Amino acid sequence: MDFNFESKSLKNKAGLQTSEQTDSNIVNIPVQLYVKNLNYYTTSGSLKQHFEKACPVQSVKIPVSFGRGRGYGFVTVKDKQHAQRAVNMLNDSLLDGRIIHIEIAKNRSIVKASEQIYKNDLIAMTQQKEQPQF
Repeated sequence: MDFNFESKSLKNKAGLQTSEQTDSNIVNIPVQLYVKNLNYYTTSGSLKQHFEKACPVQSVKIPVSFGRGRGYGFVTVKDKQHAQRAVNMLNDSLLDGRIIHIEIAKNRSIVKASEQIYKNDLIAMTQQKEQPQF
């Protein structure tokens, strides 16, 4: 089997150096799409059916509060190519009376980690200021 690797040096959101490898022969990684401006009564089934016009769908998640959707959802597709096709075909399309907006979801784990570090630093600074000086 012939592997064709391409390596890029990147900086993630936390400013750490990372390496990205791509290979057409390696199993593709599923991609999650963020869909906003959904009708509050759009169902997972209707969202899946809408996206299947562009590509096969692996899963659909619409967060619910008080018995209705929250106006956004997530659709997981097979790979980056399918994700890009879905964005190109369905972004700004009409679903259940609303124009939906689609983007490739961002990995929140790095952002959450950096936010937690920032919060911990703020707490430590606040506690230092509150300590009485003798």
